[in-house]
Order: sequence, then structure tokens, then C-alpha cells
Amino acid sequence: MNRKYVNWKTETLHFKVHKKLTNKSATTMSIEAFPIVAYWHATKPVYSITFESGSLNRFITCGGDSKVKIWKFKTDSASEENGNTPPHQLSGKTFTQLAQESVQKIEFLSSLVGFEKTVNVGSFSHSSSESCKNNINVLACAGDDGTIMLWKKETSEDIKNGVKHSSIAMMAHDEFDDSSDNKENWYIWKKLRSTNTSEIYDISWSPDNEYLVAGCLDYSVKIFHVQSERCLYHSTSEKGHSNYVQGVEWDPLNELVITLGADRAMCVYKLQWNNKTGTLKDLKLINKIIKGDIAGKSNFLFKNVDTSFFRRLKFSPCGSILLAPAGIWKQTPTDGSQVLPDQPNESISNCVHIFSRANLPQKSSKPIGTIPNLNSRAVAVAFSPNFYKIASQEDSLFNFAYRLVFAVATLDQVLIYETDKLSCVAVVRNLHYSSIHDLAWNSDGSRILVSANDGFVSTIDLSKFAPRFGEILPNKSDFVKPFVPASAKSCSQLKSKPVSQPAVNVLVPRRK
Repeated sequence: MNRKYVNWKTETLHFKVHKKLTNKSATTMSIEAFPIVAYWHATKPVYSITFESGSLNRFITCGGDSKVKIWKFKTDSASEENGNTPPHQLSGKTFTQLAQESVQKIEFLSSLVGFEKTVNVGSFSHSSSESCKNNINVLACAGDDGTIMLWKKETSEDIKNGVKHSSIAMMAHDEFDDSSDNKENWYIWKKLRSTNTSEIYDISWSPDNEYLVAGCLDYSVKIFHVQSERCLYHSTSEKGHSNYVQGVEWDPLNELVITLGADRAMCVYKLQWNNKTGTLKDLKLINKIIKGDIAGKSNFLFKNVDTSFFRRLKFSPCGSILLAPAGIWKQTPTDGSQVLPDQPNESISNCVHIFSRANLPQKSSKPIGTIPNLNSRAVAVAFSPNFYKIASQEDSLFNFAYRLVFAVATLDQVLIYETDKLSCVAVVRNLHYSSIHDLAWNSDGSRILVSANDGFVSTIDLSKFAPRFGEILPNKSDFVKPFVPASAKSCSQLKSKPVSQPAVNVLVPRRK
């Protein structure tokens, strides 16, 4: 990468690169995590990060500089193919050397301009399959402009046939960038915009790539038909949220749309289909979850937090469970947590709530599980794309025939969990000096990328740690079916224990 992208003032950003995690066996498995010290978006916050569908190394970032940028990890050397530099080669290097090397692993590909305001979210359409043969490899981005821009990459066939696209993205000049050429050309294919325009916080593709759902700052949920560019549905506060919609998720089984807002509500919508044409005709609100019964008490499930943060909820790849961030858990104050002023005998801790797919349409507000005692509020959840083999289905807490792995991003750390025991297998702390906004897994589950308000991106390399999760099951389609939880398993039984070790402490705290 050209030197212009690098912040060479690394004396203000000290970090450790490697920390070993050991399991009970004699085998040592490790996670390598470190910030990549580059000018990603001209020192502005990086609000969203995601890998290209089906890609190990290609990813995009969306930032406060109103740009979308495309990058990739270099894989042209043996050391990079086999993972990052071995730990014994890291110990003698200075922080500046490590910062330089982290930048050298990244290659800049393109800068997409067209937005006039902050870009909050970017999402690639799903890879080709039986359920989605159209709109493959389309990049959707949205932000404070209130418009969803759909980008396509100029192909070799376009160049060969002399096809000219009027909206080819060119790099804009700024003090951190003296280049005028992209290594790839992307063009604006379509623009999705409703008559009632508002800033967009989050978007999600339908499994067939035919529709997009958007969560907006005017409290609305909007559904767009990609091909016609029409807004098919626009919710109102009477039938939905009464504050910012900060997270949206389209069900992988194409039956539900779930949204999470700053009004402390999670809305469950049922997709209404035209039986004759197979097209979407309406979106019906069937459940609005504000309070839920946990440990025998009905309390608010979600935090009434600063509206500047995201609530990026996520279905499991099979669609069986939904993880909702920004959760709260009330309990007797025995652990020194914050005491509520209006309820001195109770305390509150941050958590992620787990909902069963089967319960969501039944007007049930009770989570089937929770991950409590987080140090700070959770802002995003992401699942590894893999299904892992387990020794016995009876070993699975959710009665799954497989193991899933997911990551939870709080404001200051990333926690990795397995579903069979709902156990935390690793914690990555102190990656950033400012709050985390988003995280993403690559296509084989070997890497997690994290973006934050301090303008930096961090990488968590799991390639050496992944064998801990077990054997990868090849046929994912075999497990994509609704999940009905066993009635005997109560919420208290699914409660996770507080997280301690193992942990990865990456960034050395800055002294005042």
C-alpha cells in the first residue's frame, strides 16, 4: 500500500500483537489480533465493515468522510497464506514496525464516492444459490443521505465490449490521498429512495436478493424492491417504532423481518406474499417486544441508550435463533453493578438476549437465553458462516445437530461464543481507544474485522484457533430449517456464566 494511507504517529497508539490461548489439552492454540494503523477514512469514524459475499480477503468500509472504500488482504506470500507472522518473530519488533507491517498486508482497491453525508452501513448481496440467482455481487450502501446506493463492479466483459458506465467511481482528492486512479472501477447501478426521505442506520438483503429492508431515523422501516427501485412498504410509529430504528435483519428463511430501535422495542414483522406472483405485497407487525419475563419478573429487555449507537441484531445462519444486542438484565446487586435510582434493590447489567424463531411470531416476549454481565453495552452480533460437528446432539444446549460460533461486539471488546454450551471461548479487549461500531466474519470463519469510532480497523486472526471449534460440516443447506426449543429448557437454564479468562488483551491502555 502507498505510504500516504499510514498514520506514522504510532507513539500514541501502542498495542500488543499476540497472546496465547490454551485449552485443557496439551495443544496450544492462538489468536492474533491487532489494529491496522492506516488512514481508512481520513481519520473519520468507520461505521460499518463487511466482507464481500463468499470472500476470504475482500472487504469494504463505510466512513464518516462520506465514502465507501474497498480493500483486500494480500495473499501472495507463503507466510500470509499460512497466517500472520509467527509469535517468535514478533517479540523483537517495535510498535512502529508492527504498524508498518500491518498496513503492508492490506491493499487498497477502490474508493466509491457519491454520498454527500456519512455512510452508516454497507452490505453485499448474497452469493449465488438456488434461492438467489439474481442481483449477485451487488453492494448496497446507505447513510445520512437517506438513499440506498447499489454498486456493481465493472467486469472484464464490460471493458471487452466497450460498455461505458456514466457513474464510474473515481477517487476524490484529500490531504491523505494523492491518487486519482482506482485499481477497480465500480459504478452506481441503482438508487433506492422513498418520498419520505430520512437518514438510514441499517439495511439487510432478502435471501433471494430481490428486496432490501432499511431502518431509518424517522422511526420507520422501509422495504425496497431492487429491480423496480420502488419503496413497497413504509411503517409508521403507530405500527412500529417510536424512535430511531438502529438495526434491521431479514430472516434467512424469508418469513420474518426483525427490527430493533432506540425506543427499547424489538418489532417482529411477518412478510406477506402474493401467492399468484410470488412477490412481496405487505409487511405485517405481529409482535412488539418491549418487556419480557426473565427469572420470573417482567422487565424492560433493552437499554434506553444514546441514539448515536447501532443495535445490529442477527439471525443464526439456519434461522433458528436471533441474537439481539443492547440488552439489559436486572438482578439483585451482588456484583457491584450499576444500581437503578428508582429501584434501589435491583441492579442492571449489559447483555445479549437470545430469542427462538418459533416464539417470535407467537407474541412471546420471553427470551430463551441471555448472555449477561458484559462490561459495556453490546452494539453488534455476527455469526461465523460455518456449521461445526458436535459429538452428540444431546450435548447442545439448543438441541442443535451442529455447533455454531458467533461474536458479540460491545463498545470496548469482542467476545466469541459457541452455541452447544453457550460458553465464551475467547475475549479480545482493548483493540480501540473509542467505541466499536461493527464487526464481520470472512467466508471461512478464519478472520474477524472490527471497525470503530477512532477511525481504525482491527483484525482478529482465528486461523490457528479455528480447530478448537471442530470439524466443519460441508452441506449447510441440510440445517436450514426452523428450530423448536424444548419446553423443558427455561431461560435460567440457558443463562451464560460471567466471562473471565481466556482473554486477549491487545491494546496497552494510554496513560494520562
